[in-house]
Amino acid sequence: MLFIAAAFAQDTPPAEEAPPAEETPPAEETPPAEETPEVTDARVELEMKDYTFEHHGELRFVGSSYPDFAVDSDGTMVDQGPALDSRLRMGGVMTMGGSTLDVELDLFDAQIAGDVWALSEDDERRRADKGVMNGGAYTLRKAKVSGLVGPAMLSAGFTTSHWGLGMLANDGAHDPTFGRNDLGDRVFRVSAATRLPTTLAPLSLVVAGDRVLADDVARFSEGQAAYQGIFAAVLGDREGSHFGLYTVYRSQRELDPRRRTRVGVLDVSAAHVVGAGPVDLHVAGEAAGVLGTTSRTLNYNYRDQLAVKSGGATALVAAEADFFRLQLRGGWASGDGDSYDSTTSDFSFDRNFDVGMVMFDEFQGGLENGAYLQLTDPHNTGKPPDGIDGLLTEGAFRRATFIQPAITVNPKPWGSIRLGVVSAWQTAPIAQGFESHRAGGVATNHLGQPTSDTWMGWELDWAVILSGERDGKVPQFLLQGGHYFASEDLGSGRHDLVTGTARIRW
Repeated sequence: MLFIAAAFAQDTPPAEEAPPAEETPPAEETPPAEETPEVTDARVELEMKDYTFEHHGELRFVGSSYPDFAVDSDGTMVDQGPALDSRLRMGGVMTMGGSTLDVELDLFDAQIAGDVWALSEDDERRRADKGVMNGGAYTLRKAKVSGLVGPAMLSAGFTTSHWGLGMLANDGAHDPTFGRNDLGDRVFRVSAATRLPTTLAPLSLVVAGDRVLADDVARFSEGQAAYQGIFAAVLGDREGSHFGLYTVYRSQRELDPRRRTRVGVLDVSAAHVVGAGPVDLHVAGEAAGVLGTTSRTLNYNYRDQLAVKSGGATALVAAEADFFRLQLRGGWASGDGDSYDSTTSDFSFDRNFDVGMVMFDEFQGGLENGAYLQLTDPHNTGKPPDGIDGLLTEGAFRRATFIQPAITVNPKPWGSIRLGVVSAWQTAPIAQGFESHRAGGVATNHLGQPTSDTWMGWELDWAVILSGERDGKVPQFLLQGGHYFASEDLGSGRHDLVTGTARIRW
């Protein structure tokens, strides 16, 4: 404005000279006013550095051709043909001064065309439902504020939960080796975190309290009230080489307030990265144990409560270079060999921990729903057993052992080919609860056939991935296939799933 005023003054013709005024005595000299600093673009940019906004998102469409198979001895079929579903995930992080607002939502997360399955409507992936206008197609994943107070970072709000390799706490935002990610553990969390000075040790500490909104064993929308107290410590860089300790005390009340679960969880996670010339070697592992009591699910001999004693572990070894990645994964989840004693030992991984595409996600998920329908059918049971909803795990890996080698080759910067094999064994006898009870306690599978082994079969998975990047946007297309060859104890047969995913990320 000063420059504009000066130019305007120079272009204006001079006014007529006025007669000189009478001389007046000079005024008392006043001190000069404090100079106003010049406002420049550089100064504005410096002041705006305290405010930043970063956004991210993903728009995806997944077309799937699902396997069809019988889920019980009555011949009930999955009966789902080709289908198309969508999801728009949007988020942003705004930082102002020392405070941060983190928001993320899933929109239009639903099947938009094709067939729905003929099984339970209680499936959380909503495979029995269709339509993006339904309430379940919209989910708030994050709405959290954080701020630095002294040496501690304090935060409160809705957020997702993830730890280690995602065996127990999984946010559903990590790309699986094969398949897809959906859902995710969501909580309302209040936490305080701090990091010791690096001169002492690269140690981070977190204390948090959660009100669970949705995870593998509780849903706020279904009237289940679950609370968690958490203490975690990470030594090293969480994204690189580190050792972490995660402890949880969880108290959960079912819709029937007499049904409660109180457990303690100890989870240890570690990772190490070693560079060897053009190849990086990644080694990672996670192990957890659960102890406590529950009356959510009971048996005929123990009607008050059961002791919980279960555990699981997983490990990964991978060699990675520019043109390939070779990895070996494995995992173990304890199983309950005696469903009539005073202890339950079944351990479940998080539903977003991928083990292939078909054996667990589709086949075991379908069998769970088949058993659920049998146990809730009034023609079969006058009153469904307590904790019957615990059967529905969305096909989570549980009470089993698996091994999965896989290789990824990158012949072009924009293209990759991936191939993997899964073999799995149950850590408890193969038996479907309702069919085994109907057979007088003899271990039988979902088809009512007696079983004698623990091998579940093997699966072949493959993927072709095309990817690019332009102006910060990453379009991708993934064509994937899973082919599960069931063991004789699980009815034999081959079950195929083929999916095509088109997505763009930013």
